[in-house]
Amino acid sequence: MKTALPILPWPVKPQQRTGAKEFPPRPWRIQSAVTVWAACMGPSFKYLEHPMATNVNRFISELDGGVFEEKLAHILSDVASAVTDYDRKGEVQITLKVGKIKNSHQVQIEHTLKYKKPTNHGSISEDNATSTPMYVGTKGALSFFPEKQNQMFDTKGGINNDVTQIRKS
Repeated sequence: MKTALPILPWPVKPQQRTGAKEFPPRPWRIQSAVTVWAACMGPSFKYLEHPMATNVNRFISELDGGVFEEKLAHILSDVASAVTDYDRKGEVQITLKVGKIKNSHQVQIEHTLKYKKPTNHGSISEDNATSTPMYVGTKGALSFFPEKQNQMFDTKGGINNDVTQIRKS
């Protein structure tokens, strides 16, 4: 009968793991591969102190208003299908170029999706390039929407004085 092994923080001294001073200790289940890798990097590894700034799943889904994610899903399926049909390798390449938008806390992300899928007598390749503006938030977090946005209306339905009003020409 197998017993569940406890999840321990890394690194833990051998005495804490087994109660004895033996080394090497018995194998224990570790929280994640990243934790093990960070423990091997030593105290100079600072990335675990800060949570991941940009949510990659949300970032991909916000590129080109969600169209980039749909194109990527379709191209991956199409190339995988052609690879299994013709028994030759295909290729999907994503290129992201980041440039600052002047006088703002925004960047313009140019995203290019290239693919090459095998056919019966060669291959078909295509590329698609579009761009999306994104806000840069705390710790460099990228988002389509600003992190902090002032309230436009007050509780009575009037325009809040903290918001810049649109000028009439």
